[in-house]
Amino acid sequence: MEIGAFTGSLDTISLNNALRYTFFSVGIRELVHHVIDRLGPNENVIDCDWWKNRPRKKDNTTAKRTEKMEYAIRAGLSEGLEIVPILHWRS
Repeated sequence: MEIGAFTGSLDTISLNNALRYTFFSVGIRELVHHVIDRLGPNENVIDCDWWKNRPRKKDNTTAKRTEKMEYAIRAGLSEGLEIVPILHWRS
């Protein structure tokens, strides 16, 4: 799906159409949304302790895109976790 969306978006650039850049932008946007949803599934994000502690305005069952990206980067680690460097560089 992701490769097809990317190549399809690239193919729209070669069209002789005034909206080709719009089609390309929409395709890339949807590709990014698909990748974010794959790397940060909603169910996994809302199970994290750091997600539960954040204030919500209305919907308490759906993670925002930024929270899904944070989950993809942090892999569900809690906010208070101290990360100890594995390698100690000599100066």
